[in-house]
Amino acid sequence: MNRKLISILVLLLILSTTSIFGDASKSDLYVKTIYIVKVYNDNMGFRVDYQTANMEMHSTYMPQEWFGSSGGYGEVIYGDHPSAPYMSIWYKGDKVDHFRLYVKKHFSDPSWGTFRRTGVSEDQFDVEELTIAYE
Repeated sequence: MNRKLISILVLLLILSTTSIFGDASKSDLYVKTIYIVKVYNDNMGFRVDYQTANMEMHSTYMPQEWFGSSGGYGEVIYGDHPSAPYMSIWYKGDKVDHFRLYVKKHFSDPSWGTFRRTGVSEDQFDVEELTIAYE
């Protein structure tokens, strides 16, 4: 009788923890990773050059305001990992929820570029949300 009761209690415990933690893995967010060719830094923000699956080059502009607060729209992470530079973009539905830009911490790295004096316009950084071309 005792064994039967203990077995039933153990089974109930296993089933209840599975149902409690089973919903924790469901999320409406999904992430995509973009490998970056070159990153340009300016006091207005970042320009990121990347290559699509079709081997076409594209650029996207990221205003400095996106990186202002913790847990904000964008985050820059400086490091020495060999996989940098790349960008992780979290989507909620078909819209960007937030993103992280992983870059080399040394600006002498070839992945960093410099803007020409006449090549930067404030209009280029006047964007509302991040847009990425995948193909």
